[in-house]
Amino acid sequence: MEQRQWSASDGVWLGILIVLVGALLLHKLMPRLGGGPGHDTYSVKAEGKRAFFMLVGHRGSRVHRTRSSLPVLCKQLHPGRYFDGQTLCILGPDNVPSREEWDAVFKWVRDGGSLIFAAREDEFVDQHTGFEIKIPEIKVTIRSVTENNADDGKIAKRAVPTIQELPMQGSEITWRSSGRIVTTSPTFLELVTAQDGSAQAVEFKYGRGTALICASDFVFSNQSLAYGDNSVFAYRLLENPGRPRFVVFDESLNSSGLASGTGLLMSPSFLPLTLQVLIGLVLFGWWRSHRFGPLLPREAQPRQNIVDHTDAIGNIYFRAHDAASALRLYLKQLVGELKLRSHKGREERVLAPIAARMGRDPQQLLKVLRAANELRRDPKLDRRTAAQLIRRLAQIRHAAQAEHRLESRLHV
Repeated sequence: MEQRQWSASDGVWLGILIVLVGALLLHKLMPRLGGGPGHDTYSVKAEGKRAFFMLVGHRGSRVHRTRSSLPVLCKQLHPGRYFDGQTLCILGPDNVPSREEWDAVFKWVRDGGSLIFAAREDEFVDQHTGFEIKIPEIKVTIRSVTENNADDGKIAKRAVPTIQELPMQGSEITWRSSGRIVTTSPTFLELVTAQDGSAQAVEFKYGRGTALICASDFVFSNQSLAYGDNSVFAYRLLENPGRPRFVVFDESLNSSGLASGTGLLMSPSFLPLTLQVLIGLVLFGWWRSHRFGPLLPREAQPRQNIVDHTDAIGNIYFRAHDAASALRLYLKQLVGELKLRSHKGREERVLAPIAARMGRDPQQLLKVLRAANELRRDPKLDRRTAAQLIRRLAQIRHAAQAEHRLESRLHV
């Protein structure tokens, strides 16, 4: 079989395949594609948390992203059973945890886990006055700074931006927030206070664990880590409850806000599957755009001429040296057309019109028919003699058919 030559289209298909395979192998290092949230740990945008996620991993902690629901996640973590230093980070989620999710999280904190919850900084900018996030287990509320009520709970009144209880004094810190923390809890430790005196980061002891609540997630963003000592400060907040050995970043509250369609297919969970489907489509397109192997036979063969059929039958008789069979079949056909069997003893009368048309005597035609009848069963009949007799019979048949055509015209 002839070998197929390489074509320009093969190069195009190969290039597309290499790009998709590379994207599949490097999908964890790729920037975010599609319309998902730009502030999660997958995002490389200014408000994303990917830089902080990588920073924690480079500092020696085991880091993990999860899209499991918070109740399921907290059952899997088991604080203190395997090792200490488990920290759950919920940084700027799209959706506030539900009552059931808060119950599961704080049951886990009570058993010894460490929680860092940071409200999304843009929430207070985009929402109307008085927007708030309530965390009932530790009696804390995150409110907009535009709402000033005199009967609020305990709010620090220091003229800073001040970093409390952390070894960061004298460092260059940038903290951006449009929210404030209000708490009625009797015991808390205020870590960060804004210039207007509002609490920005507060630590609460809950059972055997610790919950750190931040009014803004800005300090953990990619943009923030590029400012001064913000990267050190963000990591100090993470390790304030204790050495973080195993850090889990929750993405379930972000994934629940993803748009369907393209955004879902390009999300980190579905991106490998999407790329594999695209690779399959490319291979299928390349396969269907080329012919492999010889051409297939036509499903419907063209109709052959009756002459071709006759020639084929003649070739079969010629190769089989069976001239008598060919003569016998032709004689049978002619006798049937002339209806000589029904005119037994009157054959000469039937052949008279045919003989007149041929310009011969009826006895001559009858003599040819008798000779053919005698030799039709002779197994030693040679091909030449059979061919001469068939030719004479064909002349008789042609004259008989002409006679029939003339009669049909006269009857019309």
